[in-house]
Amino acid sequence: MKHFMINKYLLMLVVLAHGSIAFAFDDIDLCNNFNAEIRAGIAPTVWLNRGNFSAISCNATTILQLPSVYVPLFEMPHFNKLFGLPWFVGGHIGYMLGHDQELYAEINYQQAHKRVFTLNNLVIPNIDTIFFSLMPQNNYRVWSAFAGARKHWQPCSCQSLDLFLGGKIGLLHHQKVNFSFITYSLAVPAPYTSDSLLLFKKSTGFAGGLNIGFEFNCFCDLKIVATAEIVAACGPRANNNIPFDYATQSVVINPFLAPNSFIVGTVATELFFPITIGLGYGF
Repeated sequence: MKHFMINKYLLMLVVLAHGSIAFAFDDIDLCNNFNAEIRAGIAPTVWLNRGNFSAISCNATTILQLPSVYVPLFEMPHFNKLFGLPWFVGGHIGYMLGHDQELYAEINYQQAHKRVFTLNNLVIPNIDTIFFSLMPQNNYRVWSAFAGARKHWQPCSCQSLDLFLGGKIGLLHHQKVNFSFITYSLAVPAPYTSDSLLLFKKSTGFAGGLNIGFEFNCFCDLKIVATAEIVAACGPRANNNIPFDYATQSVVINPFLAPNSFIVGTVATELFFPITIGLGYGF
């Protein structure tokens, strides 16, 4: 009987110990404190509230009978008329503040190849019809750095799908873009090609965005990350004074239409939509 009681108590201790160990394992936070990610993809870009590419002409009020020396020529082209589809690369490092809350910082770079924008049949009544091509000399290049936060729905689990939603704020830097233009008209068919001129100045401004995506944990620490974002920023800073003294040029140009300078229209808002896939690692 004494041995039976001892065995009974030992069995109870084993059961209690097993429950304690299981509870302890359930209570362990399997999240890594830090995670790093590299990603790449595309970033379709849209320009909103585009101004006019305009000329300043001293002949506008006298010869052309216009109300002002400021002569709008055409609305600034859409982004995809001047540049191709941007590609995007970025790096991300995050810290798990809680079980499902992440603070992160990232740095990104995106670039789009230059395109030629051609405007045909710009008619100035009773004077001439102009043909105009605007040719960027540089690719469109943007650097950005952000700090943000994310909410995770299924973190810290091996071989699981984790949805996340986040926001970020930071700085975005546009590098400068030069351009040249070719113009000719019905009255003066010989084409004129300009020197390289400044289209957009380099500039830095605030930007912010939202992101949504998912992580698939392959081997606990290693994961595949897919992300879709919307980011808003001020557009590139336009050059509002491009001097043009045709009298010093050894070309034939219609003197009635010869401008004294050009003004590049402003781009009020730039929206881009990065769609990326990457690899993440927790540590």
